[in-house]
Amino acid sequence: MPESGVPLKSKTAEILPVEPEAAVLESLGDLPASRRLLLGGLAGANMLGGLVMQSLVVLIVGASAQTDAFFAAATVHQIVLAICMGSLIHVLVPLFAGQSVDDLEQDAWTVFAALSLVVVPIAALLYLTAAVWVGWLFPGFGGATRTLAIQLTRVQLIAGALAIPLVVEWAVWRARGSLVGPEIAAVVATWFSVIVMFWALPRYGVAAAAWVTVFRTGLQLLVLSAAMGRPRRPVWTTPVIGHAAKRLAPLLMGAMYFKAEPAVDRYLASMAGAGGLSLLYFVQAGYLAISQLLNSAITVPTMTLLSLHARKGDWVLFRSTYRQRTLVALGTSACVIGAMVIVGHPVLQIAFGSRLQAADINLMWWLFLALAGALVGGATGQILMSTFYARGDTATATRIGVVAFTIGILLKVAGFFQFGLIGLAGATSLFYALTALAEFVIIERIAGVDECSRK
Repeated sequence: MPESGVPLKSKTAEILPVEPEAAVLESLGDLPASRRLLLGGLAGANMLGGLVMQSLVVLIVGASAQTDAFFAAATVHQIVLAICMGSLIHVLVPLFAGQSVDDLEQDAWTVFAALSLVVVPIAALLYLTAAVWVGWLFPGFGGATRTLAIQLTRVQLIAGALAIPLVVEWAVWRARGSLVGPEIAAVVATWFSVIVMFWALPRYGVAAAAWVTVFRTGLQLLVLSAAMGRPRRPVWTTPVIGHAAKRLAPLLMGAMYFKAEPAVDRYLASMAGAGGLSLLYFVQAGYLAISQLLNSAITVPTMTLLSLHARKGDWVLFRSTYRQRTLVALGTSACVIGAMVIVGHPVLQIAFGSRLQAADINLMWWLFLALAGALVGGATGQILMSTFYARGDTATATRIGVVAFTIGILLKVAGFFQFGLIGLAGATSLFYALTALAEFVIIERIAGVDECSRK
């Protein structure tokens, strides 16, 4: 119970004692400007490395059927990362935070083992049946392109399987109060992978790029394993398993649906002609990298700070915090878009003019503009969605995602068949903007009720 004597309203209070976790959350959420700058710099370096990796594929191989197969094969890995980073880590951090080192390591290895028992059979099944479902997922691919996509998808499934335990390690580092460690590991793995890809891509083609993705994930897994301590036998009776399952059940059921957005995009883009899927993927990857930068610099510290306010039942500070951080994300993303409008086309011409045709560069430019709303809606939406996680309310977050994505699918299909790739990109922007607006309206209503209950 907080000092004011008002009972805690947050569901997270049912999981762990208040004081130990609150201390950890406060150390994570109320970061000094220097630490925020460091996090932003590391996230930026990782973002830049990821863009360089994508750029190397386009620059060395070109926008072709081969690159379409490579970027399409990355769909499963991308969906796994979206589900894990957007759902699993938000559930595990509050559960791990505030524990002793011994209990934390024991619970981490138990969760690690539990997830492995689920992930490995699913990955094996998808690997064995890839020849069937890859053809359904990318109906626009012909014989040779489809065969290559199947081969590369099987490689990417390995990276997707490795991403699950990697998220457990990220959660352990954050629960211990370290946001910097995982970011450093990501930067090292990314730029080492850039070097490997630069050497291997001209020699072995897009297959090398797929294996580099596995290498990048595996290297992070190895570097961050230090936080897990020595291997432990799982203790299946630990309450963390039950609490995690209770929170993840509604969240994952919805996330497996509304986080499948890349599959919808690739399904439609596979029918756009050779090279079209590659150009759309590259533009989306650029915005995704920026979104990840904003997530590391703004959303992650905000999430922990909001969790602290929710634990204390301080709903006035809770509301003012997410409002302020939403405005920061909105202003930052707007500045990025402004820069793209001013210098975007010349930069694309300089970077890809020697490899891509003028029509391809113009298409990339228009795709960047058409997807601008996705950056704004995504950046603000991350902050707003974190408010539900901070309150322990995963059910509302899931419902919003499911309803919004259902509407988004209809918008994307209509946009693509009416205006092609530009229509698909524009529909994506509208989808993200409407989702962020819905999140804001709903959390404002909930926060208003919380404030009244506090009074």
